[in-house]
Amino acid sequence: MIYAFDTYYFEDYANTICIAFEDWNSENEAEIFSEKTSIISEYESGAFYKRSFPVF
Repeated sequence: MIYAFDTYYFEDYANTICIAFEDWNSENEAEIFSEKTSIISEYESGAFYKRSFPVF
């Protein structure tokens, strides 16, 4: 399986989408996952991990 994901942020939560493919040659996704997570830290320049790592 190959997984591609992205997280995008709103005012008070983050939404992560993950798309699963059987292999590199797959033309269609096998599954799609999504997760909504509360944001616990404000954006701080140079401190990406404080806001993003809790989402993962």
